[in-house]
Amino acid sequence: MLSLARRLGPLADGKETSWPWRTSLVSEIGAARMLRSGKYKYIRYRPERNVEMLFDLESDPGEIRNLAGDAGARGILAEQREKMDAWMKKSGGGFEAVDEDMRKWFASSSGKE
Repeated sequence: MLSLARRLGPLADGKETSWPWRTSLVSEIGAARMLRSGKYKYIRYRPERNVEMLFDLESDPGEIRNLAGDAGARGILAEQREKMDAWMKKSGGGFEAVDEDMRKWFASSSGKE
């Protein structure tokens, strides 16, 4: 355990490390995907809902102002979209997996599996 602490210590102190640490985090919640990257939080819902949200968590920690439609945030939105697309492709975390999981859950809960 000490060895792990010794290796993680510099990271916890905000120092550079040779480890390839992630700079973002993705969460899957039903029909939505959330990407937290730096000071931004990007949320994408199923494509047929055509809803995206982008929040600057430093200036808007309560997530009141959705920046997805702001012309001044176009570059940031495009960057967050690219990160989400890359994650979905790499992980297989597309919405199709949700559809299959929900189908199985409904079938098992109704006894029709």
